[in-house]
Amino acid sequence: MRSREYLTPAEIEKLIIAAKERRWGLRDTCLIMVAYWHGLRALEAAGLEWNQIEFGRNASLHVRRAKKGKPAVYPIRGDELRILTQLREEYPTASTSSRPSAGRRSQRVRSTRW
Repeated sequence: MRSREYLTPAEIEKLIIAAKERRWGLRDTCLIMVAYWHGLRALEAAGLEWNQIEFGRNASLHVRRAKKGKPAVYPIRGDELRILTQLREEYPTASTSSRPSAGRRSQRVRSTRW
């Protein structure tokens, strides 16, 4: 029998708490939450770009699925929308580039992923 291959909500909460204490806490917390809520694979989460996120009245996330999966569109609501908006406001230069990255290095390397 295979062991479980997913994190429990309690484990996700611990991961988020640990991420908040790090240098890029907001960015990392946002990535963990989005990946968890939408069931993203590591490759899918690492490849997210700002142009895949539609803000506004019908906010949504466009995901390019890995492993021959079909592209999907997911609604963004509540906490997820608030944290993505906060990330975009806190790092406005990052949101004008294609990838939601933060920090000095992202100013030099525009292709930096989350």
